[in-house]
Formats: sequence, structure tokens, C-alpha cells
Amino acid sequence: MKYHAIFFTDMSSRTWHSRPMGAYRLATELRRQNYNVLVLDFFGRWIQDRRSFDALLKLVISDETVFVGYSGTFFSTNTTVSSTINEYNDFYRHDTISTWPCDVNYIKLLNLRIKSLNPDIKIFYGGAWASFLTSNLSPKFTGVDYIVQGFADSYIVDLVHRLQEKKHIPYSFENDCKVIKYDVTGQKFNFSDQGQTIYHESDCFSASEVLPLETSRGCMFKCKFCSFPLLGRKKNDNSYHKSPTVVAQELEHNYKMFGVTGYMFVDDTFNETTDKIKEIHDAIKQSGVDIKFACYLRLDLIERYPEQIQLLKDMGVQSVFLGVETLNPRSARAVGKNSDPESVKQTLELMREILGDQCSIYASFIVGLPHETEETFNQWMSWVYDREDLIDSLRMNALTLNGQDASWPSEISKNPEKFGYTFDQNNNWINNVGMTEQTAQRLSNEWLKKGFETGRIKIGGFDIMGLQNMGFSFDELKNLEMRSLPIKTLRDCYQQMFNDYKQRLLAYLNK
Repeated sequence: MKYHAIFFTDMSSRTWHSRPMGAYRLATELRRQNYNVLVLDFFGRWIQDRRSFDALLKLVISDETVFVGYSGTFFSTNTTVSSTINEYNDFYRHDTISTWPCDVNYIKLLNLRIKSLNPDIKIFYGGAWASFLTSNLSPKFTGVDYIVQGFADSYIVDLVHRLQEKKHIPYSFENDCKVIKYDVTGQKFNFSDQGQTIYHESDCFSASEVLPLETSRGCMFKCKFCSFPLLGRKKNDNSYHKSPTVVAQELEHNYKMFGVTGYMFVDDTFNETTDKIKEIHDAIKQSGVDIKFACYLRLDLIERYPEQIQLLKDMGVQSVFLGVETLNPRSARAVGKNSDPESVKQTLELMREILGDQCSIYASFIVGLPHETEETFNQWMSWVYDREDLIDSLRMNALTLNGQDASWPSEISKNPEKFGYTFDQNNNWINNVGMTEQTAQRLSNEWLKKGFETGRIKIGGFDIMGLQNMGFSFDELKNLEMRSLPIKTLRDCYQQMFNDYKQRLLAYLNK
């Protein structure tokens, strides 16, 4: 088959693999218009065998290929699992943003090779971090023609039309890169009816895989530290909520084609309204598929609407990620959260009572928000750390101010002085009560190290779903301490997962 578009994607930044949604979402929109599209996953593994990869390129690139796109949200320079884990952060290598899962010199050679097969091909790079990485994506060093920022699924068809007809593509220059930035609020299509991601036979999933799925886009909240796009959208704007019928169709399609029953709902806030949860609950029943899933929840919404807990249980929730951020009430109010310690405790107790041991509860926190001192942080973190009966696993990170140069800077980054932040001579922040960025990083590292060494840090959140792709069961993972991860087994499972995918894909391409 001749392909009009080819996407390279990977989740090379983790010790487990799941399918990043972006490339598949774009492929869906192009296939709707009868374009032939190939999503090539496990990119970081393919390029470790360059001879086989070159043979694959010759098989799929033709004179009809319009573009090759890198979907780099989960790229990393680390493509293999280390033999030991000495620090907790080693498991979370995706915290370090990296442009490529290999040496950049190879990427330039690869792009030259692609253009030798078809000189008219354009090469794109997109993903969640593209706005931070233009200095590492210069065509001078990489051969990438365009950097794409924003939700491209509403524009990708127009982009291909322009390429085919050799029409002008609007762009701006940033660090010698041609940047195409798409408006995240003025979508050209209604996400409610057209947001379906239709996975294709060529995606070569196995029945045991846990897949990403969107049920809504953007977030009705606008936390002051958040730098995601499409924040503060209207609560009742249904154009950003996928219709229950479409969700049911996706679940049914994935089950019938691949046998898939596991999901990561990647919505920014899955429980933003109870009505939304009820609609997804009904969609699951309509599909006739019993699913298991992980999702991101706001704890203060569960406090306000406790009926959500039973709904989530009935739907098949297996892991929840709670962005609690802080238990300092003044800090919480300053950034748009409601985290009263007593309310948090009561809500967590209710969640545990209803969800029991068949759901992992994972909580994340930020060190260095306004009004936070070392003393206050240590005080409430001690309580969190000791409540293993309520919170299965936890994580904390020092506050990051991404600056005005980011595509969608947070409110604090845009106006740090308003929130009481100043900066030292090295551009490290100091909050309004004197905590420094270095102190916040030290506290984060100290608590993470303690949690890792004592076994308090366990597998949780979306990781507990992703590791099921490696052959583990939920029961095996539920209480698995991070320090006890079977690293060699994970490495072998990852390689076998790739080998199986490669075999299925080549069989599809050669049939």
C-alpha cells in the first residue's frame, strides 16, 4: 500500500509502553478523507536496528507520501530500561523533556534518507512539548521542516491539502524553526461528534493492551500553576464533550477489532461534572463492554459530589490520579484549589470505603506554592506519608515556572509578581514567604528518596495500567513497591512487546 502520511510515535520515556494518542487522533481525521496513513509505533526501538528500519522506510514511502510526522510527546533519550533502579526518579524518566529517543545526529541522517526516497516530503515535529524544544529542532541540525503546536486534528486535513496543492502554509519563525501554531479554542469541528479516534487494523494492537481514550477536551478549571492549553472553558460547552454514543462506538469498535477492554481516560479532569460521569457510565453500558480504566480526578469535586465515587466503581475504575497539590489551605486557595486537610481526609476515607482494595489511589503534590514554607510542607506531608491506608502511592515535584516563552504559560509564569514570586541572580524563584526553588527541589528529593527506600512509594496512577501491557495483573501491581520492580523482567517484556508488534505490522504490510 502507498501511504500519504506516516507518523513516528513512541512512549520511549517509560519502562512500560502504551500507545500515545496524538498520532492516532491525527490519523483518524486523515483516514476520514480517504488518505492512507500509517502510524509507526515503538519508534525508539525501530531505530536500534537501522538496517531493518531502512527496509521498512523503503516499503512504506513512495512518490505519493506527502509528509512524515514525529509525535514527540513521550520521546526520550533513554530507550532501554536500566538494570537497576537506585532512585525513584529513574522510573519517571519522562519528567525530563527530550526531543528524540536517540542521538540527534542520527535524526538528521534519517530525515536525509527519507527525503532521498521522496524529495518532496515535508517533515513535521509535534507533541505536547514542541513549544519548549524549538532550539533543539532547528532544520540546520535535524532536517525537520515545521514544528507544530496546538491541537492539530482540526487542521490536519487542510494542511495536507495545502501540501498536495503546493499552497502557502502559514507559519512564524522561532529560533530558525518554521512554527505552525494552531488556535486551541477555535476548533473547526465539533469534538462532541467528530472526536472519535478510530484505531485501524494497521495499528496492530493486542487484546491485552490498555489504550488511551478521550471523553472530553480541555478543562473548565484554571489552576494558576497549570500550563495546559484550553483551560477555563465553559462548563456546559458540549462542543468539547464527546457524545455518549461516540464513546460507546469507540469501546465497541476496539473490542470487536482487537479485544481491548483496558483504558486510560486522558481527560484533563475526568470528573468535572457528575452529569458527564453519568453519560460515560451510560456509554459503557451501551457498548456492552466491561472495561477497566484509570483517570485523573479532582478530589475537591469528589468532596462536593460524593455520588461520583459509586458511579466510578460501577464503570470499572481501577486506578485514580488525584492532583491534590497541597494541604496548606492558604496555598490551595491561592492557586485555585480547595484542599482543607480535614475535608481531604474525610473524602479519602469515603473513597477507600466505597472503592475498597480494587482501586489504586495515587496523589501528586507540588512543593513551593504561595504561602508554603519548609515547615508547613513537612508538617502536612508527614500526615500524607503516614496515611498509607488512604493513599496507596504519592509523588511530589518542585514548582516549575515555565516562563513567557512557553506556548501556554501558567498564570503564575505570566505574572509571578502577582503571586509573590521573585527571582535570584540565577533566575531561580523565591516564593512570597521565602521558600527558594532549591529548597523545594531538596524537599521533593528527600521525601521521594525516603518513600522509595521505605517502600512507601508504590506503583500507581497511570503506571499501574501501563504495566499491565507488560503482562502483569492488577493484583500483582496493586501493592508493588517501586523498589521491588522486576527490572530485568520489564526489559524483556518491553522487547517482546515490540517484537510481537513488529511481527504483526510486517505481516500486515506484506500481505
